[in-house]
Amino acid sequence: MNNKGQTLVLFVLLLPLLFIFMILVLEVGLLLVDKNKVNNEIKYAIKYAYKTDRVNEDKIRKYLNDNLGEDSIIEIKLATSDIHIEVNKKHDFLFLNKTYMINGKYRGYKSDDTVYLERE
Repeated sequence: MNNKGQTLVLFVLLLPLLFIFMILVLEVGLLLVDKNKVNNEIKYAIKYAYKTDRVNEDKIRKYLNDNLGEDSIIEIKLATSDIHIEVNKKHDFLFLNKTYMINGKYRGYKSDDTVYLERE
């Protein structure tokens, strides 16, 4: 009984599945990196706003546009004691030809010279 070609045939049959799995891992990894970037930039924007004496919506919006890109949809609500920021950013997958909307929403407030951040 000769089984010399059996491993090669099995490898050739499983190779496309291996490539699909690697592409899926890459796509999900890039999506998570982009999601973390959106969330971190919102947090940094809130901290940046409280470092200045006056909280200015235009400065926050400019900071977020500079770091996340002009294609982001940014909603900023300034209240008397806190800041609400919501960012929706489009993430285009490399291989799947799909688009996913990343949503980041945080509330920040200052108490006793300490900035507190809450995810909404």
